[in-house]
Amino acid sequence: MVHNSDKTRIAFDTNIWISFTIGKRIENLKDILLCKRFRIYICPQIIEEYLHVVSRPEIRKYITLQRISDTVELMETFAESHPVKSKVILSRDPDDDFLLAFSKENRLDYLITGDKDLLVIGSFHQTTIISYSMFYDLSLMK
Repeated sequence: MVHNSDKTRIAFDTNIWISFTIGKRIENLKDILLCKRFRIYICPQIIEEYLHVVSRPEIRKYITLQRISDTVELMETFAESHPVKSKVILSRDPDDDFLLAFSKENRLDYLITGDKDLLVIGSFHQTTIISYSMFYDLSLMK
């Protein structure tokens, strides 16, 4: 669902940013961030959740503070930050509902996630909820 006169509007769920930081299977995320066809969105809740999760000892043993800092810098440099202003109650996991509200408010084309509670929804308003690998195959491998 690409807007004719606009870039493809996307957001990455926290789990994608964490996978990128750990360095597992998301090595091409930088290519997407740098691609001029995409407009990347983020909200303060994603950054807060990211910082909370990467501070857990079971995650910290896999990543350095520098890598965390580099990832936050990428978020702040390449993504437009917008607060979530509304509430949605839809997901099997209420902690994911803010992402649906964020997607609707910012008219995102894609919400990219590895979260099964979101993936099972499939789409919400104009947003397609898709895995990273499916998004990568659809958008960059054309």
